[in-house]
Amino acid sequence: MKEKRYSYLFYLPLGLLILGLVLADIARAEKIPSVNKAGQTIDPLLPLMPRKGDLSSLKSLGYLRILTTEQSPKTESQDVLDSFSKSVGIKKTVFITVSDMEKAKRYLATGIADILVIDKKSKRIDLSARPNTFSFIVRPRCVQLAHALKSHLVLQTKQVPTHQNQLDGNMIKTLRFALLPDRKNYFLKNGEPKGFEYELVKKFAKEKRYWLEVQVARNSDQITDWLESGKIDIASVSNDEIENHGTLFTFPFYPTRSFLVVKKSNGKIKKLSDINHKTIVVSNTQIPDIHVLLQNGLSFSVAQPETDSTYVDLVDYVAEGIYEAAIVPSKFIQRYDLQAAGLRAISIDNDQQRRWAVSEKNPKLHKSLNNFLRKMYKSKFYNIVYHRYHKTKPGKSIEEMRISPYDDLVKKYARQYQFDWRLIVAQIYQESLFLPHAKSSSGAKGLMQITPRTARELKIHQVTDPEIGISAGLKYLASLYRRYDNQLPDNERIWFALASYNAGYERIQDARKFAEKLGYDPDRWFDNVEIAMQKLAKPKNREHTRFGACRCGQTVAYVRNINQLYMSYIQLTDPVPLDRSDQILVTDTGLDPVRSPF
Repeated sequence: MKEKRYSYLFYLPLGLLILGLVLADIARAEKIPSVNKAGQTIDPLLPLMPRKGDLSSLKSLGYLRILTTEQSPKTESQDVLDSFSKSVGIKKTVFITVSDMEKAKRYLATGIADILVIDKKSKRIDLSARPNTFSFIVRPRCVQLAHALKSHLVLQTKQVPTHQNQLDGNMIKTLRFALLPDRKNYFLKNGEPKGFEYELVKKFAKEKRYWLEVQVARNSDQITDWLESGKIDIASVSNDEIENHGTLFTFPFYPTRSFLVVKKSNGKIKKLSDINHKTIVVSNTQIPDIHVLLQNGLSFSVAQPETDSTYVDLVDYVAEGIYEAAIVPSKFIQRYDLQAAGLRAISIDNDQQRRWAVSEKNPKLHKSLNNFLRKMYKSKFYNIVYHRYHKTKPGKSIEEMRISPYDDLVKKYARQYQFDWRLIVAQIYQESLFLPHAKSSSGAKGLMQITPRTARELKIHQVTDPEIGISAGLKYLASLYRRYDNQLPDNERIWFALASYNAGYERIQDARKFAEKLGYDPDRWFDNVEIAMQKLAKPKNREHTRFGACRCGQTVAYVRNINQLYMSYIQLTDPVPLDRSDQILVTDTGLDPVRSPF
């Protein structure tokens, strides 16, 4: 008994000493962070306070801890992480510089820091005992944070091409369209984007031979900002959603009987209810529209001109200020250039006022859109698409939505290999349209189209079984992803891995070498290596690949389609809402004669 009592007495002072040291560390950690020469916030004492919790916890704390072994973090890394913090609602980033990799490894693994920036020259380390090949390594068990960062990096992928003036029409051009959330105009159905306006603008892009990118805005102010900055080419808006003198509007393209025409400078009339106690000029044929307005409880005066007055006369009366408004039919609106006359139209049918807006810097696009809408309006295609989405129930809301029948399986294995599950669902749709027994002419089978050779390498059978197929496909994709470990920027690696999945790793390496010869960036897929891939499909360029002729154009379409589907999935199903106002949303930052679709 005496020996046991003495042992307690021995450990008590030691315990008190440890407690004192911990309390001293905590006290020192409350000091205000300092700033280094490069301007980054540096707090050498902050790491002494480990913390737990995922993205929601970091939001409540209000700051993100970034660990770097460099004395001055690279500006590019800092900009990306600052932008990411803002996008997920974290107020600031705190950069912590440590002296060596071992200390960095310990700090991240114990929860002292949230993200580690790995220098490309440094030896990559596995801090969480799981596959992770990002230069930005997230601390263990922070799944939400890791997925949000990967989504942000994907959205940041596309950069301004460095050889714009040398492309001579070879660039894969993109038409960028934005709209507000709408269960009739843009939603998901069976894993595929659908909607009335989506199908209209997709047909327009297809006719002009451009890829389409769709962005969902949070509000009309964001759409205005995107148009002004050149981040989008076309926006879907209503009459009263956007007030901007630098914007051109198409005529409304929803089926409607008549429009109320007013002066753009008349700020007192922005919607139908504003015509109370005003005077409207109408022709005899528009009398039924007067009754519609009266039935809506509106009170106004009516003026009828001489019997030989035309609709042009009516709008001229408004333009000259003789009358405050005129009613004209929709067919007239399609032919008359209200914009040039300083006029605008308000639909008599309240909920049918949507139109497309473009920057005034792109009048050719505005003219082309109006010509397209005139051709489409009341055409067979238009009527079929309109009735498909406006005469049936709207698309499902985010809460009701599942992208595919295999979401749960994909989430399970995507988590294992550290991929965003929505990216894998997009790949599965592109590979097999979610058909587990799909088979290609080359013998590839299953949801992820595993070839017989790949199946033998992975030592698997029954690839048409959904779980086996998804597991095998992800394992193979992860192996390709790791092969690009130290070769490429983090936000580019996934696109090269997907291209390799489709065309083979060695062929993509040939395309990278060919891209460099052509003057493109071999480390960027979009608008660079993908252009070299297109050129490799031509017989005259076979000498630049070790494998002869290839269907390389299919690989370009493969990656592009997955990219666009993935973007749609992020926007329409994201469980962690991201504020994308500070992100690069599109392939360039302005409209110019080369990049503009028209």
